[in-house]
Amino acid sequence: MREGISPSGDYYFPVFPYLHFNKMSEQDILDMRAYLQKISPIQQANQSPDMPFPFNLRQLQFFWRVLFFHNQKGEWHPTPNQSDAWNRGQFIVEGPGHCGMCHTPINIMGSQLPQFAYTGGFVDGFHAPNISASGIAKYPVEQVTKVFTHGKRLNGGMISGPMREANRESLSF
Repeated sequence: MREGISPSGDYYFPVFPYLHFNKMSEQDILDMRAYLQKISPIQQANQSPDMPFPFNLRQLQFFWRVLFFHNQKGEWHPTPNQSDAWNRGQFIVEGPGHCGMCHTPINIMGSQLPQFAYTGGFVDGFHAPNISASGIAKYPVEQVTKVFTHGKRLNGGMISGPMREANRESLSF
């Protein structure tokens, strides 16, 4: 979970959010596992990765990891001069929520561009809006909360695409 390596020793593709799960403690991971084990499984065959050559070669993930993972490794730690609520939010965003995977632009190699963190991106043909401080500062907290609790977009309408599933299956809880 935290290192991006399967039990059989294969590298996971970075679409699996191990860069973010790496920010979680071992206990956080064990707690997540305990929760997931309480959920009834569904019967669905795994899909093969649908990636063009050479990106579909798992061995090449070694080089990607050297370039983009090892400099971002490490468990998240609270910011001392921030409130507990702020730190909890940052932990969720940086760790288990892995918000940057969709809401941060990526480079040609599929790595997030940290200088543009949370300023928006695209995933599965859907636009993930700017959720940085400058992107949501004008909205009241209650309106931002409704994104997660009621699936309502900040600019009106209902959430769709991957965010809808993320809300329905995870973030709304």
